[in-house]
Amino acid sequence: MQAFKFIWPYSLGALPFIGLFIYQIAVVWPTRPGQPDITHTIPMHVGDRDIFVSNMDLILMMGSWGLGAIILLIGYRRMRRKMRGR
Repeated sequence: MQAFKFIWPYSLGALPFIGLFIYQIAVVWPTRPGQPDITHTIPMHVGDRDIFVSNMDLILMMGSWGLGAIILLIGYRRMRRKMRGR
């Protein structure tokens, strides 16, 4: 229970970024059928159709996942340090 007390604020801080990552996968990617500008998009095959994901979508998705992961790792490291100090 002590570990949960230390990591909990960081989990809350990471939630918006992880939620944005899930939103990108669930909502944004499937709504990108057939964008014509291939220089700014990456073709992907989802199920039986081709979609084109923009570079900015990928940057936003990976960045949001990365920020969420960094916040969680910072919390985990601080929790480990506090637990060792006891």
